[in-house]
Amino acid sequence: MVIKFMNKKSIKIDVSHNLVLYLIIYIVIFAYNVCYVVNFNKDLSVTTFNSKLSYESSKAKLLSFISNERTNDASFDFVLENKEFYNYCLNKTQAKHINLYNTQDELEKQLKTAHLPDEFKYKVIDQISLREFLKSRGSILSEEPYFSVIINTSKDFNLNPLLLFAIAGQEQSFVPKESKNAVKIANNPYNVFNSWQNYNTDIEDSSRIASRTVINLSKDRPSNIDLFIWINRKYSEDKDWHYGVRSIYEQLKTYTTFF
Repeated sequence: MVIKFMNKKSIKIDVSHNLVLYLIIYIVIFAYNVCYVVNFNKDLSVTTFNSKLSYESSKAKLLSFISNERTNDASFDFVLENKEFYNYCLNKTQAKHINLYNTQDELEKQLKTAHLPDEFKYKVIDQISLREFLKSRGSILSEEPYFSVIINTSKDFNLNPLLLFAIAGQEQSFVPKESKNAVKIANNPYNVFNSWQNYNTDIEDSSRIASRTVINLSKDRPSNIDLFIWINRKYSEDKDWHYGVRSIYEQLKTYTTFF
């Protein structure tokens, strides 16, 4: 290549020499960038659960509050070891997941019983007065595990606990302890699947079945028909069943209070 200047002198430049120079410069810059990135990543210690070694070699400053009464200054300089910080993060993550699960579970309960009148959805009741009423009737359901299982099942299904107790009152007169088969009857005081004799399980299983039955049978209820009458269609062959359950339910309401 020949370059001409104003004085008409020419200088010959070898193109191949220029290419070699450019290549050398490019290699130097590339090598510099590679070294910089490697050193940067090496110095940067990121604490992750997947990188135990780098995690164990780092320090985490957390929740360090030291108050200086003279200067009213505060500094955060309490240092926790990585193992403690790891457990702290793990516990926080687990708590978050549990809260999300509980929230989702609660929403599902609300959706399943959205068709029920508010009166029949779960309410916190005065358990002491309710238990006293059952004792006055000589009911084995006032004892454990029956009483607490029915209360907890009602909560799990978002049902008013008095609903299940009222059905047990109608079906088995609250299962008097003096009854010859009291313990067996208490396994299924709602007579799910026809009777306690045909289906003798335990109080938790029968309470859950009764809860599902009440929720399912109460669907598509016309607003002008009483809930117990609507459930009566399929729960019992006795057409007057709803009178007894409604009466017992109202009686229970007078003996206990809701919070």
